[in-house]
Amino acid sequence: MRQLIYQELIIVSDLERSAEVFQFGPKKNLILGKRNKVGKTSLCTSLMWSLGGQVSFPPKWKELQIKTLVKFLIAGEKYSILRTKDNISIHKELTNDYFTYEKITGGYAKKLAEIINFEAYLKPKNSKYYSPAFPSAQLLPSFIHSDKGWGEIYNSFTDLFAYSSSEKKYVLEYLIGIRGNEFFGPRKERSQLEQSIEHSERRIENITEVQISIADFLNINYDNDNGNDNYHVNDLDFFLEERSFLKHNINIAK
Repeated sequence: MRQLIYQELIIVSDLERSAEVFQFGPKKNLILGKRNKVGKTSLCTSLMWSLGGQVSFPPKWKELQIKTLVKFLIAGEKYSILRTKDNISIHKELTNDYFTYEKITGGYAKKLAEIINFEAYLKPKNSKYYSPAFPSAQLLPSFIHSDKGWGEIYNSFTDLFAYSSSEKKYVLEYLIGIRGNEFFGPRKERSQLEQSIEHSERRIENITEVQISIADFLNINYDNDNGNDNYHVNDLDFFLEERSFLKHNINIAK
């Protein structure tokens, strides 16, 4: 994994029409408060949430309609991530590239893993495929929730229950170096191959359905066509060409 260096966190409340800006030094940062309940935990969880982690906030926090913008460095390159609910966008300053996602799993999880070089592929309980680890799993070594994470580190995030005990164990073994790309690489390749096969099967199924429809059309009885021969001839030419095109695509898909 690459080292992530926080530079700035902006927290905006649409409800209160207010914002807070927190800037971080390039080395160690110490967050202090004279008493409890002044926002130390909320600040830390906001950092995790801004990167796509699913964390537990106080009830009133959810009512504030929060959005965040976090700026950070990875291998000397500047990035920023904007999050509103589960809508999340990444900006890479060097190339001025923007990547926008409507959920924090799937494409976003894959992109975050590429940025921080997180190689673990895991299988959620409700999925038949291995996929890039949830952002919460990728952020696991960076955060222990002060209220829930000390008993079991997985409880620092609210969505890691979606993985079985063995999959969560693999995350820890990846983080401490026991399992590496020699273990997760084949998982990634298998996932890509299985999804490619499923996509091809769907294409073949769709093309076959169209082919059947064309075959049914060509078998229509034209005895009661009211003499409209030109209409049917034109249709026939079109469907014969379409059938030839679809047969070609079926052979490619197979």
